[in-house]
Amino acid sequence: SLEQIVEDHGAMPSGRATHLLLQICGALREAHARGLIHRDIKPSNVIVCERGGVHDVAKLLDFGLVMAVNADITNPKLTQVGLLIGTPAFMSPEQCGGGEELTPASDIYSLGALAYYLLAGKMPFADRMPLQMLAAHLYEAPRPLGEQGVNVPAELEKVIFRCLAKSPADRYRDGAELESALRRLSLNTA
Repeated sequence: SLEQIVEDHGAMPSGRATHLLLQICGALREAHARGLIHRDIKPSNVIVCERGGVHDVAKLLDFGLVMAVNADITNPKLTQVGLLIGTPAFMSPEQCGGGEELTPASDIYSLGALAYYLLAGKMPFADRMPLQMLAAHLYEAPRPLGEQGVNVPAELEKVIFRCLAKSPADRYRDGAELESALRRLSLNTA
């Protein structure tokens, strides 16, 4: 898993992280195109493997919390009113608040938190208790990567922090839009 890779080897170089993020965006592009929201994007839910001699093939796992866009959230089979679902370290502000309808932009926030983790080697709001993390996702901006001792291209950091915008309207709409932004970035640095 990405979690095990970062635990064993520390933060990733930006090129490798971008390569993996593009693949995760591809998985989200497909899910979002079908009207599905993952709701639990985190490092332990992404495995990296070798396929056909190709290294660093990322696979997004655990669609156990998936939800259809515009789902009837009062249906007790899907969720319970007031129940927080997800992993606090990677939840979007709207997941943390529990009252807002989730859109694909919620997954984009979580993927931004995952990107931050890959590049910094720690979560955006590390060393906090789960309730403090929830509050931080709602009200605080993560520290810039440079303050974490990480040197990444400014354009990549700009993309990540757009993913981490508090308002869904300020983020990329879905996996396809984020994937396009990351591809443009990759082409500009090649």
